Amino acid sequence: MGFFAKLILSSASKANERALDQTIEWLRGMDAGEIALLVVIATDFRNRTGTELRTVLMDFHTLSAPSYSTTPLNLSLHMRRVQADKALVAGMSIWLHTARAAQDHRLRFKAKQMWAELARGFPLVHEAEQDFYAAHGKWPILMDAGSCPDGLNPAA
Repeated sequence: MGFFAKLILSSASKANERALDQTIEWLRGMDAGEIALLVVIATDFRNRTGTELRTVLMDFHTLSAPSYSTTPLNLSLHMRRVQADKALVAGMSIWLHTARAAQDHRLRFKAKQMWAELARGFPLVHEAEQDFYAAHGKWPILMDAGSCPDGLNPAA
């Protein structure tokens, strides 16, 4: 890899790290009920995507494979298309940071910190399900809600 390619990758990695740091700080400022609603939104998004991506997002080691290197870009582009829905973008950002961390080992520790913050909301997910329904008029799909992707479980 040439000098300029390394420079660009390093710059992108630092920008991604800053974005992940901001997300962690944002989560630290939220109470467990607010985090639970974010977990419901993120889980519902993941479960409404295609079967392959739904499975891969919960398997950090598979997500780190070169064949999934465009996943962060695809998620980012999709977020731009739905940017008017702030709640959906917030939920999608969880998966964007997870996918970025899978592709860049320097972000993995911070992704684990993010999932530790998200875990504070896991016990309240089913209560937040009602709030999701009230806001969106549909019930969320909560398969695997309240669990971290393999490889990012802060308790492991």
